[in-house]
Amino acid sequence: MRVTLIALVLVAGFLLIPNASAGTVVNLSDKHLSIEIPSGWTYERNASSGGVIFDLEFLGPIVDGFQPYGLVASRSWPGVVTDSSLYAENDRELDDIVSDPGCSSWNIIVAPHNTTINGMKANDMIVAMTYSGVALRSRIVIIASDEWNTGWKVGVAVVESQYATYSSNIASIVSSLTIEEKEATELSPAVIGGILLVLAVVVVVVVLLMLRRKKEPVEVEAQYQPAGQVYGPPPPTS
Repeated sequence: MRVTLIALVLVAGFLLIPNASAGTVVNLSDKHLSIEIPSGWTYERNASSGGVIFDLEFLGPIVDGFQPYGLVASRSWPGVVTDSSLYAENDRELDDIVSDPGCSSWNIIVAPHNTTINGMKANDMIVAMTYSGVALRSRIVIIASDEWNTGWKVGVAVVESQYATYSSNIASIVSSLTIEEKEATELSPAVIGGILLVLAVVVVVVVLLMLRRKKEPVEVEAQYQPAGQVYGPPPPTS
């Protein structure tokens, strides 16, 4: 009995220990997006890289002189988010990769495909490239929101030989992406219906009152006649 009690206490203590592998949720409240960075990774808001400012930059641990690199960038998204607009944005991203002077070769490993991430419309692909003489593999995800009229690009690049090691980290980063729900600023259908009902009742009451006033007899005041004075034609004379 005593051994069982000790075992239960040890199990309970183990369960209460914080999960060391849990990452850090970074809430980009000004960009309406949250993302979880793996444990042991560092991040910086509004980081500048190559003269471009990104909403978020995050870095993994250095292994054999190489370090995983990730970023989040947002831009306005005019119009409705559609499958074609997601593919168009993906084409734009591929054009940026190909036109980058540091990229000497590239190859699509997983073709761009539209999907959903936590209910969000998204486009996902994996690209291998040689950048500044280093073989890299990058997962690039584009998500977009009609609600916020915004699109976000999330990219994580890892040296080719270490991609398998970090694939689970990359998957958890992508699956953690969450867009903030927009607070309702418009009246709900129920409220609008209630307002219309009240207005209809007011109109009916006003109409009924007007009809009632028209049906009531109009009282005519009697003309004042002094005593002893009769109005009418004079009596005949004999």
